[in-house]
Amino acid sequence: MVNFAKVGQFVTFALDILDKKGRPAQIDGEISVANSNEAAGAVEFDQTARTGKLTCLDEGIGQVAFTCDADLGAGVKALAATLDFTGPNLTEASVFNVVVGEIQEPDSPEIPT
Repeated sequence: MVNFAKVGQFVTFALDILDKKGRPAQIDGEISVANSNEAAGAVEFDQTARTGKLTCLDEGIGQVAFTCDADLGAGVKALAATLDFTGPNLTEASVFNVVVGEIQEPDSPEIPT
């Protein structure tokens, strides 16, 4: 989630596509990029480097959706990721996030009830 404080601010980003073991993975074709609110934010994306830039243009809420095909043969296995953003001057509640920590091992074998 990106919360811009003023128009003109921007963030850069990179997309990593990994296999289940955390190694870089290939995809079939290009990554599709869709911006739900082009009035609030502008997205630039470099397919080769898999990097981009999101610039705040105005007040508003938006989401950039990235999708690709992980199946290297016939058929489609869709993978997706999103980047949510809000523009400045939004005073009412508009986003509700749940922030989850890392999975941890218990200190003892007992599980609390």
